[in-house]
Amino acid sequence: MYDVIWIDKDWEDLTSFKDLCRTRGIKLIPFKDVFQAQRYIQNNASEINAVITEIVDDNYRKTCEAVSSFRNNVTGVFIYYNDVGTELEYYKSICNDRVYHKGTEDEELLVSLGEFISDPNRNWVEKHYESVFYVMDKWEITPDAIRKILLQLHFPKRDFCEKDMFTPLRKVLEQLFRVLNSHGLIPDGCINSNGEVAVAWCYHYLVGHKITNLNKRFGEDGDSIVPRQIGKYLDSIITFLDIKSHDEKECYKEGIPDDSFLYGQTLNLCDFICWMYDYVGKHPD
Repeated sequence: MYDVIWIDKDWEDLTSFKDLCRTRGIKLIPFKDVFQAQRYIQNNASEINAVITEIVDDNYRKTCEAVSSFRNNVTGVFIYYNDVGTELEYYKSICNDRVYHKGTEDEELLVSLGEFISDPNRNWVEKHYESVFYVMDKWEITPDAIRKILLQLHFPKRDFCEKDMFTPLRKVLEQLFRVLNSHGLIPDGCINSNGEVAVAWCYHYLVGHKITNLNKRFGEDGDSIVPRQIGKYLDSIITFLDIKSHDEKECYKEGIPDDSFLYGQTLNLCDFICWMYDYVGKHPD
């Protein structure tokens, strides 16, 4: 049995949901009051697998505060609601999209809850690197490659092959550049008619280098969108991903190790993704 805190003023009346949880091996520990639940969680955090909460007092701010409090002790928090009005996306943003409607999405909630409970390593990684997974979700960037690499970094397995991850990691960068193109930060000339991304051109454009093949750029030649350190991250990522993805012999000649390169550049890429998301938010035009 898995112990799951459940906060809902009407939990006594939700018989069908309680029965579903029982059949899935989920032991619900119900509370009507969020503060009582918080105290219980603080005293028993090691025994709790997840938290399911309603919208607290039909109030977004109070719900945010409650979710933040729960997540100090439990990484998996799920919102189970009757009505959120026009604020559904806001609630999803504070709970990694773990938001489900009572009655119509009970099965989806339990599937998601089961997946969360059964894979604690993945949950730890997604909590520890919450910012980058949030951005990838919002920008519809496939997170699988970064998740696999971070899992191997923190929870290594013998059958993991670093060499298999260089091309998928490059594809993450290409997806990011397509997103930046959609926001007007990279010109159309950096992406051909087949949707293939000229990664090096994108880099030169972002850091302010002269590109003779493009007739459009941000400001004047020499103007950089990204700060110097982020530009260095990007240069390093692109340089070595090109070598690893396309020229393995050159890689061995240069003495570039698979493991340390892969993990270091993945962390750099995470920083770059988050920095660009913040930049777009501050410069919507």
